[in-house]
Amino acid sequence: MTDKEIVDKFSLELLNSIKQGLEHLKKKRANEKYGICFNLFDFITKKGLSEDYGFAVFYQWVADSSIGWPDHSGIGNLPVVEPKIVRFRFRVNLWKGERLKSRLSLIDYLLERITQQIKIKKGDTP
Repeated sequence: MTDKEIVDKFSLELLNSIKQGLEHLKKKRANEKYGICFNLFDFITKKGLSEDYGFAVFYQWVADSSIGWPDHSGIGNLPVVEPKIVRFRFRVNLWKGERLKSRLSLIDYLLERITQQIKIKKGDTP
């Protein structure tokens, strides 16, 4: 999905909130039991930045915006490759070792995408 197609689905307020959430996750992973999507939702909800949006909005934004990330798993809604399927996922630290490395790489990629999307939404790029 192109940045233009993504931008058409989201408000500037929400895009700015997502960017703040990604910057926060890059510095401090709030909940090691959850991936990027839920942590974005949790951060933005707790900060009161976008209370009108449900979890599915952030899940969809990450799924759409992660397409093109060089290490993408090939599974649209699960961009980070998991070394194995974990039956009790919520007992696993998703922000440790290779999982941490992959998520931080994806966050860097998503920060590039969100910055471009915000520029498009503001009309700063053709």
